[in-house]
Amino acid sequence: MITGEYNVNGYTVSRDGQEIYSAGNSPLDSASHESNPRFAVPVQTLGRYCRQTIKDLAAESGDTWMIPDRIPNDD
Repeated sequence: MITGEYNVNGYTVSRDGQEIYSAGNSPLDSASHESNPRFAVPVQTLGRYCRQTIKDLAAESGDTWMIPDRIPNDD
């Protein structure tokens, strides 16, 4: 099963508990984290990206998926 979690810092997608994809909140580089909230991707957008990534990866692998959880900030 493909699942995910997201917060203001970015999101992760996992298959059966193993992380298979992660992205930060930087609008210029998804592998980076933007510390200034003014310039970061909004958490609502990160949630949409997380859901879409879950669905895309599940479709590619023929796996089932579950809606992501919003987790507390790591700050």
